[in-house]
Amino acid sequence: MSAPHPQMLWSKVAGAAPPKKEDSAAGSPVPSPSKAVPAPPTASTGSSPSTSHKMTLPTSPALFNWADDIEEEISAAAPVAAIPATAPTALTASPVPSTNVATQLHLRIQEPERELADLQDMSDSSDIMNSETNVLKTQLHETKVQLAQLAAGLHDQDRRLEMLQYHIRIDNIENNRRLERLEKDRRIERLEKQLEERANSNRALQVEIEHLIKLREQELIPEPEPQPESDPEKTTESEGTESEAESDDSSSASAGEKQDVGTPEIKAVEPPFDIGDFPALPSAVSSDGAAPMRETPEPVETSDTVAMSETASSMSSASSSPADPKPQKVDTVFKPEDFPAIIGSPKTRDLTEPIFATPETIKKVEPVPPAPKLKLGLDMSKFGHKAPVVPSAPSNAHRAYNLATKPDMVPTIMPDVDVRKMQAPERFAFGNGPTVTVKMGSEVLGHLPQYILRQCSEMANAHWEKNPGATSITFPANSMSKDAAMRHIDWMTQQTVAEKVFSIHLDQNENDRAHRSNLELVRAARVMGMTNIYVGHFTRHYCEKIRRGKVSQSLMSHIAQVAYLANDPIFDCLATNLAAQRQRKTIPDPASFEKFLEEHKDLAARMDEISSKKTRSAS
Repeated sequence: MSAPHPQMLWSKVAGAAPPKKEDSAAGSPVPSPSKAVPAPPTASTGSSPSTSHKMTLPTSPALFNWADDIEEEISAAAPVAAIPATAPTALTASPVPSTNVATQLHLRIQEPERELADLQDMSDSSDIMNSETNVLKTQLHETKVQLAQLAAGLHDQDRRLEMLQYHIRIDNIENNRRLERLEKDRRIERLEKQLEERANSNRALQVEIEHLIKLREQELIPEPEPQPESDPEKTTESEGTESEAESDDSSSASAGEKQDVGTPEIKAVEPPFDIGDFPALPSAVSSDGAAPMRETPEPVETSDTVAMSETASSMSSASSSPADPKPQKVDTVFKPEDFPAIIGSPKTRDLTEPIFATPETIKKVEPVPPAPKLKLGLDMSKFGHKAPVVPSAPSNAHRAYNLATKPDMVPTIMPDVDVRKMQAPERFAFGNGPTVTVKMGSEVLGHLPQYILRQCSEMANAHWEKNPGATSITFPANSMSKDAAMRHIDWMTQQTVAEKVFSIHLDQNENDRAHRSNLELVRAARVMGMTNIYVGHFTRHYCEKIRRGKVSQSLMSHIAQVAYLANDPIFDCLATNLAAQRQRKTIPDPASFEKFLEEHKDLAARMDEISSKKTRSAS
């Protein structure tokens, strides 16, 4: 039972006011001087009824059911004298009798007041504790936010570090290729220099060989024979006849001298060696082994000997007198029999003429014997025999991924949550459950766990919610690129086993092949119903290029051809940008652009739709 409020208790006392806080704190409550306070009778006041004042207290049992009966009788029988208003100090100093009802009530009221004060202090302390708790909660929330920001920053730094490592590997590969090319170029230069040096040496050797051949030809020219000595009589006769001939032919001789002026005298070339120094040739050795006396043999009529004899005869005729008409025989040092290789050689010819295959130019030799075969001392026929292996048909052409036993834990599937932001244990749980098949028409694209496919694709999640027992999902035939779809399947499978998350690779090379591959990946993700966040970096990359105006006509053609009209932000971004340029009339070549739109009807229709919406909103 709660204690009554002090104001209510004082209101029940007739003609009494509640005590002040400072009086209650002092422990000596004093009633107000304007009110009558019962006091014991004194000698000065007397006991006459005319001078005494009686306090009238309510005697209702409903109000004072807690009062004592003896106290009521005392208060009713004892005369109460009025306290003079002129002496408040005496009242404050005089002690209040303990039998006074007001004093007892006041003493009873002090306890609830103290309890109330304690409760007030406790409530104040609880408010302070609540405020401190709220402050701590706010600080805890801020700390969690900071930790989340730090984790996000750390994740971004990890991604940047991976990208830097990837670029470093690419740069190392390019540098190695450049070094290999430089090394090849250096080797080629060294080989070219060596080849040029060898060519120069070959030319020098060829010139030297030609020079040696000419010297040898000059050495092979025979020396003319000396004229035999004649008798003195014959010499006198010949001198006489010569003198007559000289006198008769003086005019002709003078004319001849005039004609021969300026022509050098031809002299026979003397060999620089003695023929006797050489050993005897086979043709000069007799049957008994003795070397016979050298005679002047009959020369063999060959092309070489004929040329040599003509040269020798011309030189001998020039050295001898012009009156001697008889040719002299030449003693040839070398004979054709001494050199068998010369006999069967073809005739001399001009080296500047082309070479033709003739029976004379073709070399006739015996065929080359076959190469010897290596024979071992072991009989290898009895080794190496194995039983024939009968090829069997493959039991499972498309083997399911991860045939090991999987746990039965079923993860919470939420397609709107990015799987790359989950922790490794959460991602590994999506590898549990059955393995399903992904098809495009009748063609099998691959196999992967059902839960990861449902987590990444809203379309697949809706398909298995309607058909829980399905083992495959089929997309329309020719709706996407097969290679792009298989890359998505492999990426989703890797998310269930990889320790670190990674996104689908974006090829940032500026060529048609890279752009086409990237856009095929985006279309495959749209067709498979994957959430747009998984190809968000593709969308951001190409939309940024479109906004900056760094998109070529071939890239626009690729975007329009590969667009997935039901859900393609890149296509919508291109159509919006082109519609705005056409409205502002900032397209560089409007004629070629209109021709481009005729080839891409879907892009033109989307641009017209965007322009009509802008017109309606403006009106």
